[in-house]
Amino acid sequence: MAIGPEKILQDIKASADEMEEHIDRCLPKSSNEAGRVFVGLDKCNVRLNSAVQDEIRRRYLMAGWASVEFHSDQREGSWVELK
Repeated sequence: MAIGPEKILQDIKASADEMEEHIDRCLPKSSNEAGRVFVGLDKCNVRLNSAVQDEIRRRYLMAGWASVEFHSDQREGSWVELK
């Protein structure tokens, strides 16, 4: 049976929900540097693709953050920067 677009959207929402929980759980103890907050994503089991990034960005911008940027580095891992 072929997968319809509803299933894809459900999967994106579920992944974004899981990542949002991880970010929210880590925010209070994350490093804060001159109005910027950094949250590591390596311990989050969500596959970070552009659709999930877009949904997370949308949610945090709606929550009042001015900017949401995703970063990845071979040595440092992956993280999100909230301003």
